[in-house]
Amino acid sequence: MKRILKIATALCAVVAVPAALSAYSVSPLRIQIEPAGGEATGRLTINNTDAKPATLSMTAFKVLIDENGSVTREETNDLLVFPPQAILKPGAKQAVQIRFRGDPATKSALYNVLISQVPVVANDSEEAQLKVGVRFFTAVVVEPNDAAGQLEMTGSEPVAGTTKHRLTFVNRGNGIARLADGVLQADAGGSAVEVSDKALMQSDTSYVMPGAIAANGFTYSLTAS
Repeated sequence: MKRILKIATALCAVVAVPAALSAYSVSPLRIQIEPAGGEATGRLTINNTDAKPATLSMTAFKVLIDENGSVTREETNDLLVFPPQAILKPGAKQAVQIRFRGDPATKSALYNVLISQVPVVANDSEEAQLKVGVRFFTAVVVEPNDAAGQLEMTGSEPVAGTTKHRLTFVNRGNGIARLADGVLQADAGGSAVEVSDKALMQSDTSYVMPGAIAANGFTYSLTAS
């Protein structure tokens, strides 16, 4: 049975946990591969930074984004992730291969690889607690190498009772666009202001699919510095 996740987190984000519980790191957090041929593969590297072994599992999800920017993740077989599980000794690294095996005619598709640490119950000689498993979502963009996103801001609406405006974007390109990849210049009372990528990413995802419109959650303050 396929799992379906509705999670209000950024696509490339790490689930926030105390530093003491962050037992491993993953890089990169975003990869791009082609839908067919020799470039339909990518690789992640996991590094166990803890002094204890880490047991990890890897699961692929297809990412669906609705018109409000909400994200639904559906477990998929489009991506082959190998190995699907791994046990890393302290300080060890593990390479994870990702291959796209979906429709080779795919124009643009967005996926996540969820890397989860299997929770471990401490034994009697250790502090009695259930250790929380750390989870990383890595974004996998699948599209031809010549595909490119082209974002255009089509609207700016004041948010009542604030100095902020709500933005509307459309992706007119033939590839997936990412808001954080660009810098937006705006005008505030005749003074030019620069909108930070953090302000642009105030929604479930910073990705906009080809032909899609992104509106909900993108706000920024029109206050000149």
